[in-house]
Amino acid sequence: AFRAWNTGNVQVTLNVTAQNWNPPTIAQYLALTSNATGTTLAPGQACGIGLVLVVAPSAPPGDFAFDITVA
Repeated sequence: AFRAWNTGNVQVTLNVTAQNWNPPTIAQYLALTSNATGTTLAPGQACGIGLVLVVAPSAPPGDFAFDITVA
C-alpha cells in the first residue's frame, strides 16, 4: 500500500491502471484492482492506495512485469 496526495489546487479523481505487460500475453491471466480508483481528492487531501493482483489458476509459470499508473 502507498499514499497519494493532491498537491495541486483543483479537485482530482484517481484512476489506477496496469499497462505495458511483459510478456504481453500475461495480461489475460492477471488482474490488478485498487481501492482508490474513482476516489476524489480535494486540494491538499491524501488517501491510502491498496492494490490487489489476482492470478488465474491457469497462468503459466515464469517472470512477468508491468507498470502501474496512478493518475
